[in-house]
Amino acid sequence: MSNPPDPFQRTVNARIGTALLTLAGALSVLIFLDRATSIAVPFPGIWYRSRGLHLVLCIGLYVLAWLTLRNASDPPDDEHAGTVPLSFRSVRMFTKHHCELCDRRQKCSRRFRDQLPDVEVIDIEGDAELQRRFGEWVPVVEIDGEVRFRGSVNAALLERMIEAKQNQLRRMAADRETA
Repeated sequence: MSNPPDPFQRTVNARIGTALLTLAGALSVLIFLDRATSIAVPFPGIWYRSRGLHLVLCIGLYVLAWLTLRNASDPPDDEHAGTVPLSFRSVRMFTKHHCELCDRRQKCSRRFRDQLPDVEVIDIEGDAELQRRFGEWVPVVEIDGEVRFRGSVNAALLERMIEAKQNQLRRMAADRETA
């Protein structure tokens, strides 16, 4: 596997990619002016002799720009860049039978199943203490021992919590590497 480009090389790639993209865009405009409008543009003679190559050249420039700009992006943090580490140790959902909000919450948890551990579903109807604590608020979602949602789950907030926890884990891993 090749080494990722250094920051200077990424900057050079970004500038070259931007120039290629600009050139491809300008060529696209010229092709459009020549073929789709009645605006008279005084093109040089070679323009008309090489008309069949214009689209091929334009597409080639776009592809080259894309490849160059793709190499200009930051390299992945690690070799497991496609996988997301689990952010939390435990997720528990307190629920009861015939609870529409609980059903919606389970659909929401499926959306984040790659970033959350298995959700432990606890039915409060068999436990008087849990009914007293959570009876009117189900579903109640507890993450790492702390109640985070009552009554409904805000998917955007849950996503922000996951991102914040993942950033914290990345910083901790980077600190361990530098220590």
